[in-house]
Amino acid sequence: MATKLPLLAVLLAGLSATASAQVWVPADGVWQIDGANGSGLTLDVRDDAIGVGLYTYDDAGNGTWYSGAGALVDGVLAVELTRFARGDGSPAAVDSLAVTLQFQASAAGTVSIGDGPARPMRQLAFGADYVEGLDLAGASGTTDAIPDLCGRWVFSDTAPGGMGSIDVTFISMQITDEGASFATEPADGTLDGGDYSVACGANPAAEDPPSLCLLYAHHDTLPPSERARFDPADLSAMRIAGAPTTAIGFRVPSTPNEPQSGIWQIAGRFGEGVTIDVRPDLIAVGVYGYDADGNATWSLATGAPVGDVLEADLVTFAGGSCIACEHTDPQIDSTRSMRLEFVGATRARLTIGDDAPLALSLLPFGADYLDKPLAGDPLAEEFGPHALPALGGAWAQTSVYATTPIDAPPFFKSSAYTFADVETVSLDGETYSALIAVPDEQWGPPSEFGGGSYASSIACEVGLGDDTADCSLINLGGFGSPPSGPTDIADILPWNMSATRISGVNLDGPFPEPVYLFRIPLRPAVDTTR
Repeated sequence: MATKLPLLAVLLAGLSATASAQVWVPADGVWQIDGANGSGLTLDVRDDAIGVGLYTYDDAGNGTWYSGAGALVDGVLAVELTRFARGDGSPAAVDSLAVTLQFQASAAGTVSIGDGPARPMRQLAFGADYVEGLDLAGASGTTDAIPDLCGRWVFSDTAPGGMGSIDVTFISMQITDEGASFATEPADGTLDGGDYSVACGANPAAEDPPSLCLLYAHHDTLPPSERARFDPADLSAMRIAGAPTTAIGFRVPSTPNEPQSGIWQIAGRFGEGVTIDVRPDLIAVGVYGYDADGNATWSLATGAPVGDVLEADLVTFAGGSCIACEHTDPQIDSTRSMRLEFVGATRARLTIGDDAPLALSLLPFGADYLDKPLAGDPLAEEFGPHALPALGGAWAQTSVYATTPIDAPPFFKSSAYTFADVETVSLDGETYSALIAVPDEQWGPPSEFGGGSYASSIACEVGLGDDTADCSLINLGGFGSPPSGPTDIADILPWNMSATRISGVNLDGPFPEPVYLFRIPLRPAVDTTR
């Protein structure tokens, strides 16, 4: 049965109300705290840890910051954040705050500082179009800003025999008084076999939660089938990750060099750093360092990149209030020019005013990393050695043919991998080879889409025609009949590989095109019900 838009009445009818709870994985980036204008949080989510930065003001109204990292336990992150100051030598801790973050959805939760009350917080809505005024009441509370999901996404899950990875491009959005829907067909088109949609609106099957968002697959002769469900507050501009389902969605980067959101370190500047929050239309940058007296200070910039370069004003604020203090609005204290040039997904050059450029790299933490870096890194002297992550865990992959067939359907099945432990080999003490992702389990497309399953690995080494380090996504065979031998699927620069995302170039299609892999976060179950 083909579905004619609008979708909400069709897709939400007859929905089951059963649900089992799991831990919500928070969204990366900048989070706002209710009633604390001028202060906020930045989160960098990894499998084993979440990095937290708190930017705020001291009692005198001067900007200051705290940082730390901790593990998410049953949806709660209890962490001690430390403030540093720089004296004659390296930065030293001067005080700390006990902070507790509790997540009711991927983009909503509460924050408590010390013995203070729990304050609502949510991921800051910026850098994308948002659907406002819907007031969808999910399990985590009312959500009044749903991001526009139009663009390319990969949805996947960790269930054996599940959906694998679904590479889709939403091209239309419809807004009604009841909710919002996004689809792989134009708004006046018909959704049929091969189409996908996400619909957010009232849940007629239960009063709790009152509203839901659902991912649907559409068919020619059958009703739409539900593939995943989310709380409205599980939707962010870059990722959709909810409970109780194991499904997760990732927005596909615009280029392999698109920087990763998170905490970045500055080469040779211990105790200082940069946070980067990438959205579809804008990038937010926070620079954390020290003033002439050694006190912790921070500055913010936002702008739209042009190619691999972001130029924006870097603004320092003053006169704000601490989170527990009587509120005063901060004022601009100073402004300097900023230029950020990305030379890969995890490396960049930062120039502030007329100062010399600073070499930035994504901070390696929250995962296991190889003890020895690859030789043959032409940028190691400038940025330091790139930390190669161990890739054990579940990953979703974009289709390697997603842009090739002009008349292809608007979705593409690709693979979901579970990589096992790391294997490393020292070749001669100088060059170094690492098979950093060997297959454990993998799922190919269901039989209704044709084809079979195949195993893949990721190998990094030097000496393949030159002295430059290189990594490859390799199909180990088994696809087709009879099974083929090992084949390079994608070429990957090591510094476009992190613990959470891999960016490469497809070598298996008629012409080169980007291919991306996304780590599916760990989400241990909890005993409470939603």
